[in-house]
Amino acid sequence: MAIALGTGVGSPWQPWPGAIPVALVLGGLLFLRRRRPMTVLLLSIAVVFAYHLGAWSPAGWIWPLSVAYVTAAATPHVRWVAGIGAAQLAYSAVDAWWIVERNLARYLIHTIGEALLLALLITGGIAYAATRRWRARQPERPLTWVSNQRAISRQVGADLGNQPPVSSSACAAGCSTTGRPVASSGTYL
Repeated sequence: MAIALGTGVGSPWQPWPGAIPVALVLGGLLFLRRRRPMTVLLLSIAVVFAYHLGAWSPAGWIWPLSVAYVTAAATPHVRWVAGIGAAQLAYSAVDAWWIVERNLARYLIHTIGEALLLALLITGGIAYAATRRWRARQPERPLTWVSNQRAISRQVGADLGNQPPVSSSACAAGCSTTGRPVASSGTYL
């Protein structure tokens, strides 16, 4: 949302009024999306609706809410998400009706494009949820070589009475591999 609205803020023709506050509010709502995805979706729709009521905007109705739609579609309430999206698309089509008289192709691109985007976002959310469920059903992954070696090292350490292994640097500093101190001449003390 911030990048898309940023293009509107930096537009040389006419900056979109209120783009920065809308981007901040929508971005702030995304912090809550994991716990309350449906609430975030509905509040985000309300923010975009208020933004469009304030003044005409070239910003779409669906793409500013992309992350909220994907997150909400990954929940068991996917039918509600589709219904909410369809209602939003219907309002978008009615709201942009004035474009029909001036440019029918633009109206069709706007309406069909947003419908395809909504379908893509909902499909992405469903696929993400299916992937999470599939991974949850998978058995635990086998140990990698490094983690396997660490597990063996811990077991050997436990078998030896939790004595840490002697490193080569410790041996060079005056210890033998038997754990007894070594004199500087190389004889055991």
